[in-house]
Amino acid sequence: MRDTEVIRQRLWAQIGLPLATVTLLSACGSPERDQPITRVSQADAKQADPAKPAAAKPGMTEDGVEIYLPSIPYDEIPEGEFDYFGQPRDPFGEHDEEEGCPAGDWCGSPEDARRFAVEHLPEQHGCPTKIIAKPEVANSVKKTDKRWAGLSFHPMMQGRLMTSVTQEQREAGGTDVCCYHWFEYCSGRPLFDGDAMIVAALRPGASWSCDPAEVAAPPDRPDTAIEPSLRARIGELWVEDARMEHASIAAFERATLELMAMAAPPALLAELQLAAGDEVVHAQRCFGLAARFSGEQREPGPLTVLEPRITGLTPEASAELISAQWVRLALDTFIEGCVGETIATLTARRAMRHCEDPATLATLALIVDDEGRHAGLAWQTIRWIAETCGDHRAAVIAALEQQAAAMAEQAREACDPLPPADPQAKQLARFGRCDRRTELLARRDAWAELILPTLAATVGTTGGANGSDDELDRPTWT
Repeated sequence: MRDTEVIRQRLWAQIGLPLATVTLLSACGSPERDQPITRVSQADAKQADPAKPAAAKPGMTEDGVEIYLPSIPYDEIPEGEFDYFGQPRDPFGEHDEEEGCPAGDWCGSPEDARRFAVEHLPEQHGCPTKIIAKPEVANSVKKTDKRWAGLSFHPMMQGRLMTSVTQEQREAGGTDVCCYHWFEYCSGRPLFDGDAMIVAALRPGASWSCDPAEVAAPPDRPDTAIEPSLRARIGELWVEDARMEHASIAAFERATLELMAMAAPPALLAELQLAAGDEVVHAQRCFGLAARFSGEQREPGPLTVLEPRITGLTPEASAELISAQWVRLALDTFIEGCVGETIATLTARRAMRHCEDPATLATLALIVDDEGRHAGLAWQTIRWIAETCGDHRAAVIAALEQQAAAMAEQAREACDPLPPADPQAKQLARFGRCDRRTELLARRDAWAELILPTLAATVGTTGGANGSDDELDRPTWT
């Protein structure tokens, strides 16, 4: 049985959907439903079609996938900026990226960049220093226009200005250009302040690390045997996971207040509190693994306190305001919980496949179990909203369908074409880490086989991004 079907059956049992429905849906689709997905590489496709020869120019793989090749010496990369296909120059500086999440590069005009700019941050070289997803902007532009080529419109996208690349582009003739590296957050339940994702800054300390014995290397396989750059990279991946898990505690606490404002039942509130406690344990283990591999003790500093995003069912609220609050609660729960934690569950499960490190495997098993329950809790919340919002149900479901359609399409586009495997993919897998290609495949499969079918079964949507039930069948991806 495919891993997505194992997770889906557990999710649906937790949500309270009839198990017969689970079995029926698992049998839907083509006769190959229980067989591995057939993947056809672009190289194979081109061999079958001589009219489409493979690219051979520098900076391109033979599959025609562009790769970033730094054009300046490593030591000249500005402080705080990354060589995204190698070791970070400033691995302990402030940077929001979680390696392994879908990522890419985009260059555009300063005017276009400002449409996605984080407000109140000073510009550098006439460019916003940071960009973030803004659905209202994304919905107003023609996404197929070449000016947006390479930019993600995913709701969890954020990017940082690459000053060196911007300078290179300008010297090459692009006098009015700003270049960014972006990524899409892909772990657990994020904490948002508006459109910006919030994590605590790091500081020296071990107060958030678990007992080192819990995450220690096997005696016969000391970490000193790991190639230093790989070991440092693994350490940075874990410390970024730790920051996200730490922020998730606050996300669950805020969700509790927001559900209380909408008169949620005690069962949901109690589960949210338990989930916040789970995230404390996750953060401690992740900080412990980060310290083990990096050799540096770090802990989170102060975290921004955020107010609830809805005011609740107050007597003076108009019907329009109440409808807007139900929609806001549903979309926030869907994006942060149903999507984020469903994808996180599948990704962690796949990270376990080739993991050979006992402490990492135990941590991943814990995360798979807990994040799976958290995802189920988010879906339970969506079901409660749909059953409780009364006359506002149509608006809620329409908003969920629109959001799901847009995000599912982005997941498909991110895999067309798939990037090449990371040069360190096998080594990363031995220590329970996924490369970008594996992350993208997990995101794609989660949408097609978990998120869209579960949304359809939970609130009675059409089940597919195109308004049909086709998404319940497993697609053949090329």
